[in-house]
Amino acid sequence: MTGRLSEPLVCALIGIMSMALILFSSQAAMSMDNTAVVLVDSSSSEYADFIEYIQPYLDNFGVPYVIHDIAALPVTPQILDRALIIIGHNGLDESGQFLDASEESYISSAVAAGTGLVNFDGLLANGDLSPRYQYIQDIFSFLYTPVVSPASVAIENIAGGHYITKQHSPGEIISYKSALTVQGISPPGDAQVVVSAESTPFVTVRQYGQGRAVNWGSYQFADVNVLGYIYGMDDLVWRSMAWASRKPFAMRGMPPVVAFRVDDCSGPFWWAEDAIAYGLKPW
Repeated sequence: MTGRLSEPLVCALIGIMSMALILFSSQAAMSMDNTAVVLVDSSSSEYADFIEYIQPYLDNFGVPYVIHDIAALPVTPQILDRALIIIGHNGLDESGQFLDASEESYISSAVAAGTGLVNFDGLLANGDLSPRYQYIQDIFSFLYTPVVSPASVAIENIAGGHYITKQHSPGEIISYKSALTVQGISPPGDAQVVVSAESTPFVTVRQYGQGRAVNWGSYQFADVNVLGYIYGMDDLVWRSMAWASRKPFAMRGMPPVVAFRVDDCSGPFWWAEDAIAYGLKPW
């Protein structure tokens, strides 16, 4: 009798250990939710902006998401299980009555642990330019400057380029029909401004712990009176979500659009009626 294990026993032990490792890895993967959670405040005067401007992006780009209304439910540590947190509109908690210090810390901790953040709330400072949200300060460390009203944005020239602006040329200008209102910010040195709005950052990205975060200065470009969809900003929106999200993150990435062309029409427009009857919206 020796102290050495027989070859069949060694193989059996290796097999058991391998199976345990696979099961552990599978359970760890199953505990993580690879979808997005959208934080909204149904009591906010800005809540309708989410429905009008942001939700159409999520639906058309096939982003898997659930909506969490902070006016009805508290933010809990389970938010850590999401691949992406989206702040869905201006004034998420402008009154300061829903997000307490613990709830804000859950958001910060989630991003530090690897969950992505895309913030569409541009109302980040009070009238005296003091920060409104601690989780934004934790993640971005912004200093605030007076509000500006830019009528265009420019793609920044970043060495090596950036995934979010990959489909645009450095220095490209996207002009609006009317000016936006954007909170002036001064980001820290380790943040990158990928899109600027004349005198202030418009799309700012930063690594925070293991997570990635994107801050949008405004979503009003989605308003048809300012710019509207399909006029140069849409790819920046979906790419910001894809870049920030913890991977794996599955999204359809192709809007449900069917293209057909009809020339030299004089009517009757029976084809338009048929298209509408089958759920197609001529544009």
